Amino acid sequence: MKAPYRAITEKFFWGDDSDLLEGALIEANRQFAKGRRNLLVVHPRLRLSIFAQFRRTPIERAFIGEDVIRIPLTATGDPAGQAYSEFTQKGRLLKLWPKPRYTRISAALFIDEYEESGEVRPRALVIYNPNAEMPLPRQMWQGIPEFFLDGNRWRWSDEECAEV
Repeated sequence: MKAPYRAITEKFFWGDDSDLLEGALIEANRQFAKGRRNLLVVHPRLRLSIFAQFRRTPIERAFIGEDVIRIPLTATGDPAGQAYSEFTQKGRLLKLWPKPRYTRISAALFIDEYEESGEVRPRALVIYNPNAEMPLPRQMWQGIPEFFLDGNRWRWSDEECAEV
């Protein structure tokens, strides 16, 4: 279990805490045994909660990748076409240096708690490692939002699918 922590201060900050999540992933990979199903459990205490649908970017960036804007250019630097958005898979679980790395981690389970009507309730998110040596069965965590490859697009299982 890893519990990355960054204190909330009055100082202005820019960005997210994906560096802390990436550090937890790196550290866990060194500690896990090869040839076993290893579940990385992360209980983060970050500046912003990562559990709301629109705040999960730090998890995506550290583990899988991120949306980027691409602008095709000519040799002279002029635009050669329309700018477009693309998901770039450069997170730690997908990096190939030249072969897959971080294969000891079967999945990462993010856990937290929140208060609702005076009662403390748990919540969770999960990411399965597509390059794991020993994958965990996906049906183990049914009902928990999962970040997964849906066709050719990474998305959260609790995200509304847009009709194309």
